[in-house]
Parts: sequence; structure tokens; C-alpha cells
Amino acid sequence: MAAAFYISGDARYTNEIFKDQPYTALYTASDVSQSYRNLFGYATSLYPLAYSELRIAFWYANQIVPASSNGVAPVTLSPDQVSSYKNIIRQDIASADKDIARIQNDPNQNGIIPALIQREAVVAGKMQITGDDSFGDAETLFKEDLALYASTTPPGSDGFTRYYYAAYLAHRYGKSRAADIENILAPLYTDAPYKGTPSAHEFGTERNNILGDKPNLQLLASIDPKFKTYLISLGWTATDFK
Repeated sequence: MAAAFYISGDARYTNEIFKDQPYTALYTASDVSQSYRNLFGYATSLYPLAYSELRIAFWYANQIVPASSNGVAPVTLSPDQVSSYKNIIRQDIASADKDIARIQNDPNQNGIIPALIQREAVVAGKMQITGDDSFGDAETLFKEDLALYASTTPPGSDGFTRYYYAAYLAHRYGKSRAADIENILAPLYTDAPYKGTPSAHEFGTERNNILGDKPNLQLLASIDPKFKTYLISLGWTATDFK
């Protein structure tokens, strides 16, 4: 259910999901992302699927390094809270890795593995931005994930990985890696298979910051002018870049 919301960015899913018990009890009116974290937590209590575990890890990583922070941890978190959140992330990743190992050789389920590795890469990247390399090297994970997408999925399937990879480089290195960022993003706006994909849809709807990714997209647009033109083709306007 939560995946449907994240794929579509349609708030109507939120209304439907949380309107009845037991889901109403999971809803936090002031924070939709926390509501979905609660939902993923409920899912893992039934069975610890990697997707749910990594979504929880992603939520906690976002509390440490939000998309809107430009890589700076918010002052509202104490060192003890950051440490606690990182321990939760480690536990979620460990549980996810067990599930990934379970589905690795299952042709009915292993198609989701590239998306799972993408999530691990994003979390590792956020931790590296804080100076913590113990969760893995994000760039290595992103490159491995792009290779996995290229070898196992149709062209155009890796749009989100390209976006997250570029965002990681932008937050960690800024314009000093502009050429690499442009090379990573270029297929999104030059290659036909990316047209009409879920990633293209989300990049368009995120002008309203439904999923909290607008700051990342604005940052990438400030580094790659062609990516900015691409966002405009998806419905963004000049005011969306302010």
C-alpha cells in the first residue's frame, strides 16, 4: 500500500490507507512521512521484508540528513538521538540483507533487488555526508546498482538511482563534481526509454514537494542547466526554482 503512494505521489492513497483501523492508529496528521514509517513498521512486524526495512532506514536517515538540509544535520537532533537513529538504521539494513539473500535466487522476487540496493546506497550516502563511512561507500553501491539495472531490467528503469546518485554527489561535493552529475543525469533527458517512466512522473509531481524531494531536484537543477530544462518540460515553472 505504501509503495503505491511512493510510486504515484498521489495523496488520495494516504486518505484511503489510513481511514480505517488498524491503520488509523498509525497516522500522524502533522507528518505524512512518519505515518508511512509507522506503516512500514507494522509491515515488518508481520514479516521483515527488505523493502519495508529499508524504507524505515531511509526515514531515519532523512531525519539525520533531510533533503532540505543540503547535507547538514538538523540542530534539533542531539548526539544521542543521532547515535540511536544510526543503530536503528544498522538493524534495519541487517534485516534487509537477510531478506535480500533469501530472494536472491528466486526468479519471482529477485527483480526488486536493484531497487533495494538503491535504498542501501541512499542511506549509506546520507551517513557519509555526516562523516560516517561505516554504512558502506555510497558511490560504489550506486555504480553497482546501475550495472545491476543495466543487466537485469529494461532500459529506463534506473531513473531513481541516477537521481539519488547525482543528489548524493551534489550534497557531498557540490559543483566540483558537476561533470559527473551531468553525465549521470543526462540519460533522463536525452534517452527515449526514460519518457513516461515512474521516475519522470515523480520528478514532475515533486514541484509540489509531495515526497520531500523538491530541494534535491532544485539543487541538481542549479548544477545541471539541462536538467533544469528537463524539469520545466515536466511542468515546473520559474518560481519552482526559487
